[in-house]
Amino acid sequence: MNNKRGLSAVIVTLLLVMLSIVLVGVVFVVVQNVVKTGTTQAQQGFTCTSNGVEVTYATCNYVGTSCNVTVKRTQGSDTMGGVTLAFSNAAGDAGSNITMVNIIAPTQSRLNNVTVIPAVSNITTIQASIDFVDNQSGKISSCPGQTSFTNVGLVP
Repeated sequence: MNNKRGLSAVIVTLLLVMLSIVLVGVVFVVVQNVVKTGTTQAQQGFTCTSNGVEVTYATCNYVGTSCNVTVKRTQGSDTMGGVTLAFSNAAGDAGSNITMVNIIAPTQSRLNNVTVIPAVSNITTIQASIDFVDNQSGKISSCPGQTSFTNVGLVP
């Protein structure tokens, strides 16, 4: 023999088993994060589709500095973080999004006086959407715009 040394079969087997365990752990962590993210997104989507609000009445002054808006919750019983109202006019100019943090109980209407930025005059459309509290993170998340109200009364 030429003094050649090699790894014994036992050592090689142990190294392969340890490498396999590490690889399984890495794959498990990656798959777990993907599944958790998908579950959170599905839960948010369900919350947005199973709850609803709509603007039932609105009057705004011509210069766009204040509006009286009646908002009604149409469906759902999940805890809401508020309602976001987005204002726009026929020319496509958009006002600021106003978030009302008062909670609306199911089937309850509420009159809310809100202020919009003066740069938007002749408001024609108010879009309402729900904000909800994410149970896992505790943060408030917004659903995409759900309903549009186009019969905005304009007052001097």
